[in-house]
Amino acid sequence: MITARPSVTIIIPAYNAEKTIAAAIEAALAQVYAAAIELIVIDDGSTDRTAEIIRRYPTVRYFYQPNAGPASARNLGARHAAHHVLCFTDADCQPHRDWVALLVAGFYAEDIGAVAGSYGIANPGSVLAQVVHFEILFRHTYLMPDHPQAFGSYNVAILRDVFEAVHGFSTDYRRASGEDNDLSYRILNSGKKIFFARQARV
Repeated sequence: MITARPSVTIIIPAYNAEKTIAAAIEAALAQVYAAAIELIVIDDGSTDRTAEIIRRYPTVRYFYQPNAGPASARNLGARHAAHHVLCFTDADCQPHRDWVALLVAGFYAEDIGAVAGSYGIANPGSVLAQVVHFEILFRHTYLMPDHPQAFGSYNVAILRDVFEAVHGFSTDYRRASGEDNDLSYRILNSGKKIFFARQARV
């Protein structure tokens, strides 16, 4: 349980993300939250203009690694994080302005180790996107339990001591696949719960 408004580190892994990383950074920097937020972006060996774009934002802490996958990149970000709450999202996501505040509010009990959120729609002009989002919104609103068995790494906050105790994301996953499910299960096996904050969206 978090009794005070904690400082937060947002961690974004990026690989060849020149088309989306600026919007992701700007949304992360626009959070409305009554405590310090640092933003770390890990460049996972990009070969496009990702690094150039990230460096336009002087308050962003930039780290580079040779390509090793998003699990490894997130772990690197966590090792450099200054704060106790680690918020993870992806380079193609744009967190809503209240995202951090709603995730942090989800740590309402001592046994909550991670708080997961949902997602909105960035391209409402697409009929296909609208249909897909309607299904997801229905599932996350009515079918998702308050304490799910797994979270998505695109939208989750994890207490740093919990993250470190279970050794972070498994680097056996070189591509974005099951690394978030794997970490979810290890957090649950450690005796902690996951809380689903429906309104915390990217």
